[in-house]
Amino acid sequence: MQQDGWQPPSGRLPLRPEPHGQAGQQPSEPAVAKAPADPDQRRPRVLVTFGTVFSAPEVLSPILRELSSADVELRVTLGLTASAEDFDVDHDRVTFVGFTPLSELLCDTDLVVTHGGAGTTLGTLAAGIPMVIAPQGADQFVQADRVAAAGAGLGLPQGTATPEGVAKAASAVLADQGFRAAARTVADQIAAMPSPTEVAATLAAEPAPVA
Repeated sequence: MQQDGWQPPSGRLPLRPEPHGQAGQQPSEPAVAKAPADPDQRRPRVLVTFGTVFSAPEVLSPILRELSSADVELRVTLGLTASAEDFDVDHDRVTFVGFTPLSELLCDTDLVVTHGGAGTTLGTLAAGIPMVIAPQGADQFVQADRVAAAGAGLGLPQGTATPEGVAKAASAVLADQGFRAAARTVADQIAAMPSPTEVAATLAAEPAPVA
């Protein structure tokens, strides 16, 4: 996921990124989503999440209409203020969910279509799920580039994240198991990193700086 030629700074302490979960979950053993034993027994499950800032119904509705025309189970997260009724879609084909821990949303998910926020991107990769990233702003273009470079999904360059482009990319990722294999490789690398609990213990054991 790092840029070519990147060198870690002196004193760097790796920290495993993890999707948000319920209180009481054991984050030190991240659960990686697994493909069903027989994918033909159900339709692919697609999670669409554009975070809390970039999930305006007028932006997402055209994308959701295109995605819902395919034979997939489509689940969509609501932002901070929108309700399901705000979206101009066939509500028989789209399931909307309010705030739910990402770790729960990723269970049994085959593909995540997202804006590419850092938390969503790293949490999805930690679960070994491929992505289609339609960046909207901020550092999301960087996340899209690195996911594509790792082979763990497709990032749509600026100007190509049309509803048709997103739906086409989603179909391509679902049809090619190479994307899932690459996402699982990244997930294995993430799982090998120290957990937050281990990093906290390391920091607590370090001697206090001398004034």
